[in-house]
Amino acid sequence: DFDGDGDQDLTAISDSRAGAILLKGPFTRGGGKSGWQSLGGSYGYLNASQLAAGRVTADGATDLYIIGTDLRGGYDDVDLRAYFHRGGADFTRRASQLRVPDDGGHQVGGGPFATIGDFDKDGYGDLALGRGYEQPDQHRGYVTVHYGGSNGPNTARKPVKFTQNTAGVPGSSEKDDHFGAAVTAGDVNGDGYADLAVGAPGEDHAGKR
Repeated sequence: DFDGDGDQDLTAISDSRAGAILLKGPFTRGGGKSGWQSLGGSYGYLNASQLAAGRVTADGATDLYIIGTDLRGGYDDVDLRAYFHRGGADFTRRASQLRVPDDGGHQVGGGPFATIGDFDKDGYGDLALGRGYEQPDQHRGYVTVHYGGSNGPNTARKPVKFTQNTAGVPGSSEKDDHFGAAVTAGDVNGDGYADLAVGAPGEDHAGKR
């Protein structure tokens, strides 16, 4: 319910200048909708590739990140960015933008590499981004977590970065692990904290992948 009117809505990536669109509920069995709006038409050269929906702020409406690459520098100068839309009556208005730390890789994912969860249990949803296909680190991969706050992304807090060389993470960072190829969040052990699961399809276990 992105606009907070009580009806479930749908967002979808659009292979057009719109970048992403909002389809407003309620929906009918025949596919009817109550309306639609562009979410990314003002972003310029945005190549949207992922959507992450969840509760970032503490209000009742669902928030949304549109993740994509800014191609204004051409395909050889790719910056991954996350555009935040706060749920509520002004949902279609972009609230803020994150420029995601980038090691220069041109392939930004092979699966669902974005998820929202309250990892530090402060009442605000955080954005986890998997970077399993970064080229300069030989596809070892990593994950960054960008903290949320009362108005959306909390840019005052420095993002944290996890690799397989981070203390507490099993294994070690190796070429072609693709750590971060997919990520998802959920409270696995019931302690109230969102937990983060990270896919690493190239991980070698006793000679097997």
